Amino acid sequence: MLPQWRRVVLGLVLALAVSMGARAEDAHPARLAVLEFELAPGAKIDRVYFSDLARAAVHRKVPSLFVMTRETTEALLTADGKKLSDCQGACEIEMGRKLGADYIISGRIAQIGSWTTLALRLFSTADGQLVETAEARAKTEDELLDKTDQALGALTATLGSHSGQKAADEKAEQKAAEAKAAEARAAEQKALDAKAAEQKVAEQKLADEKAAAQRAADEKAAAQRAADEKAAQDKAAQKATDDAQKGALVTDNAQAKSPSAPAEAVQAPAEAVQAPALPAAAPSHTRAYVMLGAAAALAGGSIAFDNLSSTSKDGKLGAVDFVPVAGYAIALGLGAYAIYTLVTP
Repeated sequence: MLPQWRRVVLGLVLALAVSMGARAEDAHPARLAVLEFELAPGAKIDRVYFSDLARAAVHRKVPSLFVMTRETTEALLTADGKKLSDCQGACEIEMGRKLGADYIISGRIAQIGSWTTLALRLFSTADGQLVETAEARAKTEDELLDKTDQALGALTATLGSHSGQKAADEKAEQKAAEAKAAEARAAEQKALDAKAAEQKVAEQKLADEKAAAQRAADEKAAAQRAADEKAAQDKAAQKATDDAQKGALVTDNAQAKSPSAPAEAVQAPAEAVQAPALPAAAPSHTRAYVMLGAAAALAGGSIAFDNLSSTSKDGKLGAVDFVPVAGYAIALGLGAYAIYTLVTP
C-alpha cells in the first residue's frame, strides 16, 4: 500500500494529466474525411471533381473542422492495403474510423432520365449515427454545381452544430469525469483521514491500557510488600511469645526441682516477662557494706579486749596486748577498702 503523501501526489498528477488531455483535445479540432463519391451506372459525371468540391465547400463553410485532403486519405488507406474507391455503402463508417476521422461524407451520383442527382450523407464515426442527408438535382452540369453547393451548405450547417454540440458534450463529459475524479480523491482522502483517526484512537487506547496495567502491577507490588512486612512483624511477635513461653517453662522446671523455693521466686519469670525488673544494687557495694560491718565489729571487739587486758595487768605489755592492735589494723584496712569501693563508680 502506497503512503498517504504518495497517493495525494499521484492523484494530483492524474488530475493534471486529465486536464492537459482535455486541453489537447480542445486544441485538435474534429477531423472530417470525404470519401470518393460513388458513380451509378449510366452517370457521366466526374466524381473526383465533385468529391474535391465537397472538401473545399466544407473547409470554407466550417473552418473549425480539420478536412483531410485526398492525398492524406489515400496515403492512410494505402498503408492499410486499400484504395479510396474500394469502400462504398456499409463500410463507410469503418473506413472513417481507420482514417481517424470524426465525420465522414459520402455521396452517390446517379442519372435519372434527364436529371442528374447527387445524394450526400454525413456520418459520425464515434457512434455510427447518420447525422444528415442532402440532395442536389439538376438537368445541366452547371446547374448541378450550384445545387451541390446549396446541398453542401445545408449539410455543413448541420455538421457545424453537431460538431459544436458534440464538442460541448465531450467537454461536459470531461468536466463530469474531472468532478468524479475529484470526488473520488476527496473520498479517498476522507477514508485515509478516518483511518488515521482510528489508528490514533487505537494507539491512545493501547497506551491507556498499558498505563492501567502498570498501575495495577504497582499496586499489587505495594500490597505484597505490605503483606511481607506484616508477616515479618507477626513472625517477630510470635518469636517473642515463644521465647517468653520457653523462659516460663524453664522457670517452672527449676521450681519443680527445688520445692523449698519461695513463691516469689516461682512467679519471678512471669513478672519479668510482663514488666521490666528494677535495677538491683551492684554486688561490689554489698561487699563494701559487709566489710564495713566486719570492720566495725573488729574495732568494737578490739576496744573491749583492750579494756579487759588493761584492768587485769600491772602495766606491762605482753603478747596479749598485740591482739587489739592487730584488730584495729584489720578494721582500719577493711573500712578503707569499703570506703574506696563505695566512692569508686
